[in-house]
Amino acid sequence: MHNAQPSKFNNYKVTFSKPLGCEVTKIRYSVTKAVDKIVGRSCACVKDLESALDWTKKSTGMAIVIPSGDGQVIKDADEIIQMNLATDYAAILQVGIDKLLE
Repeated sequence: MHNAQPSKFNNYKVTFSKPLGCEVTKIRYSVTKAVDKIVGRSCACVKDLESALDWTKKSTGMAIVIPSGDGQVIKDADEIIQMNLATDYAAILQVGIDKLLE
């Protein structure tokens, strides 16, 4: 939480800073704000979203998984779902996990 390379520019003083954000932090913040807007309404997804935000590897239940890949991976996954070969991204992920564990 400081500048790791003091230089002559700042007289070699170490200055404290704050952590930088990332895409996952931004998504988490956006989801938290969205959940705050729907709390108290009759949306059944509130508890699921809140529990997903609190998920850790040791937790049981649902979690948000953010895959990384090029646009073609998403297109392929969408096509698999449209062809009714899987119901959603989680089902595709599970098939991959099962296959790798064989």
